[in-house]
Amino acid sequence: MKKIISVFLAITMLFSTAVIGASAEDATDDLVITVANDLHYNHTLKTENVADGKYTEDYANAVGTGQMNLENELIIDEFLNQAAANDSSAILLPGDITDKGSDTELVYMAAKLTAFEKATGKEVYLIPGNHDYFGGCTVEKFKAFYKELIFDQAITVDTKTASYVADINDEYRLLAIDATKPRSVQNLNEELYVWIEAQLKAAEKDGKKVIAMSHYNLLEHLVMMNVLHNGSILTPSLDLPELFAKYNVKYTFTGHTHDHDIKAYKGANGNTIYDVVTTSINAYPCAYRVVSFGEKVKFETKYIESVDTSSLKGKITDATYAQATEDFSAYSYNLFCEGLKTTISSYVSAAQLKKLLKLDAEKDAELCAILDTVIPKAAEVINMPLYRADETEEGKSVEAILSEYSITLPESDYDTLVDIAAMVYLTHVLGDERIGVFDTDLSLTTSCFAAIFNYALEDVTAEQYAQIMSIACSFLGANVPVDFFKYAGSGFKKAEGVDLFIAGVLTPVLLEVTTDEGTPDNNVTLDGYAAAYEEEEELTFWEKIVKFFKAVFAYIARIFGF
Repeated sequence: MKKIISVFLAITMLFSTAVIGASAEDATDDLVITVANDLHYNHTLKTENVADGKYTEDYANAVGTGQMNLENELIIDEFLNQAAANDSSAILLPGDITDKGSDTELVYMAAKLTAFEKATGKEVYLIPGNHDYFGGCTVEKFKAFYKELIFDQAITVDTKTASYVADINDEYRLLAIDATKPRSVQNLNEELYVWIEAQLKAAEKDGKKVIAMSHYNLLEHLVMMNVLHNGSILTPSLDLPELFAKYNVKYTFTGHTHDHDIKAYKGANGNTIYDVVTTSINAYPCAYRVVSFGEKVKFETKYIESVDTSSLKGKITDATYAQATEDFSAYSYNLFCEGLKTTISSYVSAAQLKKLLKLDAEKDAELCAILDTVIPKAAEVINMPLYRADETEEGKSVEAILSEYSITLPESDYDTLVDIAAMVYLTHVLGDERIGVFDTDLSLTTSCFAAIFNYALEDVTAEQYAQIMSIACSFLGANVPVDFFKYAGSGFKKAEGVDLFIAGVLTPVLLEVTTDEGTPDNNVTLDGYAAAYEEEEELTFWEKIVKFFKAVFAYIARIFGF
């Protein structure tokens, strides 16, 4: 009996595989697009940073954001070369095409992209970002600059913004949303929301699958993102994700935050949609995406790993020029870290924290005074060496500070806490974050935070200690009673209160930043547009036969226990 069933199972599986294999072999992509974010074309190339001692001589052209202003035209040229050679039929650029938004930059990029489109036959679609409006550009001017490339070809254009709708091919329609308020944060308002819904209704009537594009994110990709990166999410109160789920707008391509992340959202109707943010191509790791749409949607992350460096000769040191020529990825990584370290250090200041917490100098005078005392001490730790030179060293390294609290700093190749902060940020920029709870990097990070809090708060009163710790908890979204920290600050060692804060509040936040258990970010295959939440389509005759025999043999196998 077992042999007979095994034969039938084998035949059924073989037949099933043949049917599936035939359909997979015959399947073709309906659409292939290339997506690149935040090009930040900068017409003004400067290399004088070394004069103020901000950056090392070899990386004097570093920028605090990690962007490569000196090299960005070379990166854009190489990206367009690669896009011209791949299988895509369309290029999507979700904002910040330029860096300063000057007329010179906007005219240059419009001409370059128009020439690319004419030479390759590949359609270019773009939307403005906040940087495109920096130089006094208005919505009307932006439309004029990109009139030939974009707006003359659109099905419809919003009168108040640079939003538009265009058919990419016979099946797919692009909804390009300009929610950028010139020289300000995003401004998705009710009027634009109504326009968006009207376009989705029209697309549904026309039987089109809608792909959306916006400079600002549809969903929160990083814990506290809308706090640290003010205005980065499209007006949450208007609930655009739910609207997209209603009309099965399966994929939205966004930018602005320079992350590399795919976030899923399931609407009330059961539809799952995805917000796909791609990191800036103008900073390490210089990544872009190639996305193939069909029964499934396949994402591939590609990288700019070499450029024509000849124009850099004489503008950077000989050693750095050699590195840029031989290993552009290593060169861009070093520039990124150099700039990022400076930015991280500059953010650890009382002024920056007061701004972030939106404190008023008069109303919050007492708290401001505490921060003026505490934050400089925290900055000391951040800029200290991680490891002490010898056992007699006191207070000159993070390791020495921690030894006073019987905490052992894990061994690593990092030099300062800023290096670790750069690493944590890079895990999100690279995508597919996988720093787990038992990872040395996480243990190293939490140990360093213990050093910062213990050192900065060692001389404050119990009341001040409670106030600072309560603010830290509130900032990280945790609700811990003030009385607990008052007790910790007076009833027993402050260090124990810090330990509890790090274990119960800070570590979960760090894990959320450094460990992504959701949708893979780089190379992944996800649902196609046919996968809307609806009744199953009618099966073909042969699919019904395969399904029937699978069910029968599965039942028999359970009955006989094999």
